[in-house]
Amino acid sequence: MTSTNNKKSATEPLAGDPDERISGPWPEIALIGAYPPPYGGVGVHLQRLVAHLEQAGVDFRLYNTVSQAERPPFVQSIARHRRLWTLWFCARNRCNIVHLVVTQWLAYLIFAVASFFRRGSYVISLHNMRLVDTMTSGCPIKKLLTRWLLRRYDIVVACNEHIAEACITLANVKPERVRVVPAFIPPIPQESPDVPADIRAFVDSADPVMLAATWLGREYEGASTYGTDMLVELIERIQGDYPQVGLIVTLLGGSPEEIEQVRNDASQRTGGHIFWVAEPLEDITWLLESSDLYLRPSNTDGDSIAVREALYFGIPVVASDAVARPDVCVLFKTRDMDEFEKMVRKSLANIISLRKTVASDSARNNAEQIVEIYKELKCRTSQKK
Repeated sequence: MTSTNNKKSATEPLAGDPDERISGPWPEIALIGAYPPPYGGVGVHLQRLVAHLEQAGVDFRLYNTVSQAERPPFVQSIARHRRLWTLWFCARNRCNIVHLVVTQWLAYLIFAVASFFRRGSYVISLHNMRLVDTMTSGCPIKKLLTRWLLRRYDIVVACNEHIAEACITLANVKPERVRVVPAFIPPIPQESPDVPADIRAFVDSADPVMLAATWLGREYEGASTYGTDMLVELIERIQGDYPQVGLIVTLLGGSPEEIEQVRNDASQRTGGHIFWVAEPLEDITWLLESSDLYLRPSNTDGDSIAVREALYFGIPVVASDAVARPDVCVLFKTRDMDEFEKMVRKSLANIISLRKTVASDSARNNAEQIVEIYKELKCRTSQKK
């Protein structure tokens, strides 16, 4: 694979139709998905994959479907014309590999149909349980279409074994077309970012320090997807025994009014023991390294990038058993508040030994597995010629 570094690329943000925006040479690989900000799990995954592919000299371009963020020549925003651009791209595509890393069911379907008519190999990455849930519940026609569209992709990249098994058993995708690749990609070392003074002051005054992330407004089976309510109740329960405990929660989603309501409710119940970070943080390395525990009380998940990132930095994790987790995680039964509290207390009491256990667990760079998939597909294409 060759680098695009020396190629002319029309990635400047133009206000015309999509055809004007892609007038440069077609890359060998088209990645389609989110590029931060905002800093959600899939966005961080793609941000780091882009950096890895750039370092590896791969000829690619990421088409950012979510925001106006760009990084020429490797990242180009198509968010303003996303629907029109999708139809245009499917009709005109000349890339050898199209890799879809999105969460919209309609996009999965459109590119599956496009695979009939346009050249190239098609890859889909599944980072959550949505397609699995679609195959097991809901509209019968959508179930059938979901099973069909999964079989149209040359490679299905599942972030965990459960999703992979569902693709094979429910959609009849051939096992050799399904790959399990966890979503976590280690960050490329860089200078430490400036930490806001109020966050640093909170961390310096707290002991122990715990970290979590949540997305306001998202629910699964009638409860907060990321367990926002459980995080507040946890601090309410343990602050008597840990009078200096501090919990930092990074927030995504939610209107300013919703964020303020959550803050006020937590403040009334826990005092100043929870610090809510509503502003996007490009790098949370310092927060991870300053924390004693990472908490993940979600009631559904894919393969949490946040969990694997905490482990990568040697931070013990207390997480729900909603999905398969790395072996070194301390697990509790999903939505069981008493067991959640018990496992957090137990972990804090044994934090030194837990840190040693986590430090001995090595993390694989999953970007390398993605590159291997690209190489395999390139070989298949060469053999067909």
